Amino acid sequence: MPGGKRSSFACASDLKGMVYIAGGHDHEKNTLRSALAYDVSGDIWFSLPDMATQRDECKGLFHGGKFHVMGGYQTEMQQDFDKSTEILDIDTCKWNRILNDVLETDACQKTCVYDHHGSLYKCNSAYLGCLNGSTWQRLTELPSDVHIGTFIATCHEKMFVIGARIFGGSPNCYGVKFGKNKGVATLTKLEMPQEFIGSIDFGCNLEL
Repeated sequence: MPGGKRSSFACASDLKGMVYIAGGHDHEKNTLRSALAYDVSGDIWFSLPDMATQRDECKGLFHGGKFHVMGGYQTEMQQDFDKSTEILDIDTCKWNRILNDVLETDACQKTCVYDHHGSLYKCNSAYLGCLNGSTWQRLTELPSDVHIGTFIATCHEKMFVIGARIFGGSPNCYGVKFGKNKGVATLTKLEMPQEFIGSIDFGCNLEL
């Protein structure tokens, strides 16, 4: 990766062979606002315009032809997470708007995810919610055994919530089923094979 070591950055793919990254911090813990794109088939890196704001521990999502970088914090504001989102338009290669306060809470946004239909979801230690217009709609409370280190992932029509009951505890996983109007959701606990049990910081789905 050009520019030296980079950690805790936003990363997402367009599912067409391009990977986009932005933010994070360098080897001296300086928060970054630079961005890069990687062509997988050509094994080539491209520089992208800088974001308006430094963002460490930010969340990256790709949706609607745009790279979304959510939350994060600046060097002088350690762990004081920003509630805004910067969006890179891939066609114009410009960061063309910032959605202030769409994240609602100033916390790490690693649980934010788009589903197969383009709806934005997130979960905290208490509930699973969906963004409806400019407000978050609470869909269901989360069981206590996923309150710690909560992570959410989607794969086509399916959604999963993973977490633990205590710090360092074994993870638990629930499948999410939505009602017809997506106004409610039910959770079904799933068994996790022993060889896949461990602490989860990040996840993705891979189709072979």
